[in-house]
Amino acid sequence: MPEVQVNHERETPRGWEYDVTVTRAGGGVSTHLVTLAWVDHDHWSGGCLPPSVVVERLVQRLAGRPDLPARFDASQARRWDPDLDRVMTRTG
Repeated sequence: MPEVQVNHERETPRGWEYDVTVTRAGGGVSTHLVTLAWVDHDHWSGGCLPPSVVVERLVQRLAGRPDLPARFDASQARRWDPDLDRVMTRTG
């Protein structure tokens, strides 16, 4: 399973922006700039989880994609994974 590290957090007018590093088996490393809007944070966590944890879970879910973009907004991931909302809104 790929290791996801959420590095720097910056607030934006719509939510947050994160620098994320993904380390895959065999030593492959990629970096990503991920934005998360307030509305997606609230939808996926009910406001109960820190936004960085939501981003970590999101990228962990997507990390197996060979074409994970270097820069993306969390809401785009809904088009890539039809089960994403169900998986992300599970508690625990």
